[in-house]
Amino acid sequence: MKSGLACILWTAVRYRNEGLPKRGELIVTAVVDKEAIDRGTYARIRNGLTNGLDFVMISEASDSNVVTAHRGRAVFAVTVHGRTAHSHWPDHGTNAIEKALTLLNALPRLHNPSHPKLRIEGEQEQVMLVPDRCRLIIDRCLVLGYVQRKLLQTSSR
Repeated sequence: MKSGLACILWTAVRYRNEGLPKRGELIVTAVVDKEAIDRGTYARIRNGLTNGLDFVMISEASDSNVVTAHRGRAVFAVTVHGRTAHSHWPDHGTNAIEKALTLLNALPRLHNPSHPKLRIEGEQEQVMLVPDRCRLIIDRCLVLGYVQRKLLQTSSR
């Protein structure tokens, strides 16, 4: 994103030289970890740097076109609980990974332009046991008109 950052810096200098903005201030920030957890962006939000902003310029690749909106992002960590049992008697337990399939199977039916990125981790460390936990990381792109809905509510037992 070096070229994008260079464009933002050039624009900021040009605005300053033209006496813009007329009121308020112009803030340039560059953050790290955009392709993963967005630690830099979240730190700016937590520190209040984004409070009251009127305008934001993001140098995201867009086929050299200026766009007025961009997809947002929501990352959910979901833990599904089950009940441990020995694998010789799986009916004595509840497999958390099998329960998580209910949520996984619902994802493609949700209104979204593309399927979310997904990571799944069975958290049972011992072999020969039905897993009692399953952790899902769901990374969704959000577009204008997206409506947040309650996806699934399950009890742990």
